[in-house]
Amino acid sequence: MAFLLSLTQYLCFALDIHVHCTIVKREKEEIERKFRLEHAAIQRELKEREDDLVQALLLEVDDRIRFIEAEVAVLDVAGPACPTFSMNKKCLRRRPHDTPTSTEKKKARTTAPAIIHLLPEHIIAEDVRLLVPAESIPSVVQHHKVSLDNGKLIYEGKTYQRGQALVVQTENYGAFAGMILSICEQYIQFRSTVPG
Repeated sequence: MAFLLSLTQYLCFALDIHVHCTIVKREKEEIERKFRLEHAAIQRELKEREDDLVQALLLEVDDRIRFIEAEVAVLDVAGPACPTFSMNKKCLRRRPHDTPTSTEKKKARTTAPAIIHLLPEHIIAEDVRLLVPAESIPSVVQHHKVSLDNGKLIYEGKTYQRGQALVVQTENYGAFAGMILSICEQYIQFRSTVPG
């Protein structure tokens, strides 16, 4: 009988363990199901918030673009830098053989409009440095044999005189056709024969 009782107790104990394991398994499944539902809800909420944030940023960028376009329109960057006046002004006719009076004003020279740069100065300076070589190669100083004899110039064995046409080669202006105007010990004066 003791054996039966202990077997019965064992079966009851095993049944309790089985019931307990089943309950634990069901609770675990319930917890996992709740976790999946909450995780999906959180993911949906995160996606909605991301969409709202993106929409808000796009609206802000559109507002800034409109503001900048309005500023550019007000600045009128494409137009002249200084205000222009109407050209419908009538001019009075001058009488022939009449001397100009002191009240007449001479036409003022028009100055070039100021350039408005849209880029900062340091970016422009970088571009200029890229376009212009940083160090120009120093030119080698050339020595030529020059002498004066009775108002004539003797240069590298060739004789030149006043009024003679020749081609002048300079460092700053390059080569141009010219004529010798005067020859002195201190300087030689040339005049360009090219019009303009």
